[in-house]
Amino acid sequence: MKRPWFYVLLGGLVAGTFDITYASIFWYLKRAVLPTRVFQSVASGLVGDGSFTGGWRTALLGLMLHYFIAISMAITYYLVARRWSELWQKPWTYGPLYGVLPYRIMNYIVVPLSAANPGSRNLVWVVLSIIVHAFLIGTPCALFARRAMVASRLRVEQVPELLAAIGSRIGVLAQELHPGLLNARIPLGCFDEIEEPDERLIEPIGECLVGDPAVGGERLVGLGE
Repeated sequence: MKRPWFYVLLGGLVAGTFDITYASIFWYLKRAVLPTRVFQSVASGLVGDGSFTGGWRTALLGLMLHYFIAISMAITYYLVARRWSELWQKPWTYGPLYGVLPYRIMNYIVVPLSAANPGSRNLVWVVLSIIVHAFLIGTPCALFARRAMVASRLRVEQVPELLAAIGSRIGVLAQELHPGLLNARIPLGCFDEIEEPDERLIEPIGECLVGDPAVGGERLVGLGE
């Protein structure tokens, strides 16, 4: 089972990849702009117009800044979702709404305060950007936040039950693949959680009781012959 933060970071990476891929494809098709220049445009928010003459260094800086922002969005959504459960319980509702919110913040607050030039006002670009932010950025953040919450709700006391269930399934499969392979003794309690255990797996062998059950004795069964 992966740790919750693994899914949060993965959500940021997925959202960031969708976003930068969309921007790179759009501007290449519209004006033959190379992806490196798109990355440099992100870095220009930090270093100004000098970013466009910085070569691969500022392009790499822009790409790193882009993913830093995307991962920050995913972390923010997860942290808020931990206190407001509806955010992770209804990712398809709140994910798109969340995606549009950062879009507005970036374009109307962050960019004007940065060293970057104002963003394009091309209608097609704006409409597609809103759609992409809603469904390819906000929604992945919400879906992976949900996955992270599910992972974090796996309590320590549930682990033995999970292992016991997995072990029983493996035993059944091994017996089917190689009859007679298993000839071990296990406590009857291992089958307590199985509503209808396979009768083939519960066949007493030898003495069925070890000690006196009244004083803690344990009944043993065999798995096959």
